[in-house]
Amino acid sequence: MNLNMALFRRRFAVGATAALMGASLVLGACNNEPEAVVATPAAETPTVEAATLLVPFMTAHHALFDAGRLRAGERVLVHAGAGGVGLAAIQLAMAGGATVFATAGSSSTRST
Repeated sequence: MNLNMALFRRRFAVGATAALMGASLVLGACNNEPEAVVATPAAETPTVEAATLLVPFMTAHHALFDAGRLRAGERVLVHAGAGGVGLAAIQLAMAGGATVFATAGSSSTRST
């Protein structure tokens, strides 16, 4: 067993629901690093709804931590904080220990 498969088996039980993104998925194959696989929300979340969470959270994570190199104790401004990527960015930044400031474009989006 290679190291990647061992890591994957430590993170997920057989039969657990999980999601991943990768270019190889379009070709009908899956050859991703175990770190690219994430657990899906609780079992009571419908599969279709759970699938819609992956792109906003991966986008926000990349912007904050890969490109932005955000660290605990720093401050971040999230524009369009009431949208899908904005809400994900707020949650991830707060979980990472950052202070978050956010904007919303209209009174209807500010009330969500």
